[in-house]
Amino acid sequence: MGYAADRVLFYGTAGGALGDVAAGQSGSFQRTTKGGWTAGAGIEAAFGENLTARIEYLYLKLGNSVCTNSASWSTDPGGPPNDTVKFSTSMIRLGITYKFR
Repeated sequence: MGYAADRVLFYGTAGGALGDVAAGQSGSFQRTTKGGWTAGAGIEAAFGENLTARIEYLYLKLGNSVCTNSASWSTDPGGPPNDTVKFSTSMIRLGITYKFR
């Protein structure tokens, strides 16, 4: 959703997200696909008839994952415990678009 003022578009965006994430301890990684959400805002401006440029900020939040110990660690009572990992990030994206006519 956005607002256009002359040749500039101010917009907000939101939606679902899927990500392939890997988490682990001591070099042993467990991969899984997590679902989540993303939201952000941006500005896009037109330069001439065919060229636009934009800058956009996005926040991405995927579901949590549990890192389990490998078998060798789990038998050692002093080894690291299972750990919950939170997957989130902030992104700034730049873009240029050329429109063919």
